[in-house]
Amino acid sequence: MTYRVANRDQHLSADGGPKRILALDGGGLRGILSLAILQQVETVLRERHDGDADFRLAHYFDLIAGTSTGAIIAAALAMGRSVEWIRGQYMQLGKRVFEKSWLRQGFLRAKYDEGQLVKELQEVFGADTTLGGPKLQTGLLVITKRIDTGSCWPISNNPRGKYFADRPSGIVGNGEYPLWQVVRASTAAPASAVAW
Repeated sequence: MTYRVANRDQHLSADGGPKRILALDGGGLRGILSLAILQQVETVLRERHDGDADFRLAHYFDLIAGTSTGAIIAAALAMGRSVEWIRGQYMQLGKRVFEKSWLRQGFLRAKYDEGQLVKELQEVFGADTTLGGPKLQTGLLVITKRIDTGSCWPISNNPRGKYFADRPSGIVGNGEYPLWQVVRASTAAPASAVAW
């Protein structure tokens, strides 16, 4: 079976056809379990598509959604990264960001090094990559939480989305947000909500 590599707008087109959605949850370093499952999914789908070594989950799924650690994985998948590449980056991220020490047990500060996380996200996604930019090959939906209302706030790269473009009131649209900041916003869970 051959496949056609679609771009973001083709994946998100309102063509009336069915859409394939991949949703990834959070859970800190438990994201490695998601990656193990995704590795198998990518392998099976690659085999179905003539064993093409360049096949990526971004070619198959029209929308990849994630929250917290799932947002990190979802954004990398939406950029067309292989699960194997993401797993390697994720393991390094875990070693550099989520190291435990007696000062970082959640009593005095967050259970991860925020500054190191920001640096790592900028390196993985690029400091200048925007949510609406061309590096995202498929639809991406990142779930964040509004600090003012406590409600979920989904942020998408859908160019037809209500908040994608700049607003006449001067509000910056989602498409202009740096990708690393959108992902960072999703990982900003309070220490009491992070399960280790």
